[in-house]
Amino acid sequence: MLGNDARAQELSFPRQRRKWFFDLIVQERIGREEFLNKLFKNGTENHLHLLSDYPEISIPFARHLLTQSEEISDHQRASFLRYELLTSDIFDKFLSLFQQCGSNINERKSMYTFLFQCAVSTDRQSVKRVLQWIQKRFTNEQLVVIENFIRNLSSYDDRFHLEYLPDNFEAIEEIMDRAFNHIQRTTTTLEIILTYGLFLLIRAEHSQEKIQEFACKIIKQ
Repeated sequence: MLGNDARAQELSFPRQRRKWFFDLIVQERIGREEFLNKLFKNGTENHLHLLSDYPEISIPFARHLLTQSEEISDHQRASFLRYELLTSDIFDKFLSLFQQCGSNINERKSMYTFLFQCAVSTDRQSVKRVLQWIQKRFTNEQLVVIENFIRNLSSYDDRFHLEYLPDNFEAIEEIMDRAFNHIQRTTTTLEIILTYGLFLLIRAEHSQEKIQEFACKIIKQ
């Protein structure tokens, strides 16, 4: 019971912040259109990142920045796409960008991150779909790319870890196994896996018991 109360309290904070900032400040005091016009005139990618939790603002702002760029790389295009909702069309655009980055390891590392950020910002089903897709892709992926993905897991918000993660234990565990059993595995690989396990265990201290059990499973690996 206490765990459920703590989890509900943790998830209520982002909703309260959203109500204060977007509903009260942007909508009522400034006006959404006027706020967007100010961003269109003076905003940068730094502002886009700060506003990523508010799709009503971040999506049109990202599209605006994209249209203002005369020459744009695939990396920049994917960076802007991560602020979209993950529709079938957006997913296809990511697939196209994956094909174009080919053997460039650094580009693939970024592409996986951008795609998963887009999924996490969209909904539960998108997270599940993308994780399963990534899990399959990692069968033949370079270890440094897999390590980078695992390392970035701790950067996602409470909604991912407390709501979405329990539906995806199997996919995450499979990704961990890909890294653990990889022919290129080093002590750094084990450190990255252990670090996420500890992060998850601490993060889930007052949350669902099954998340704590999953964290312990990762650490024991």
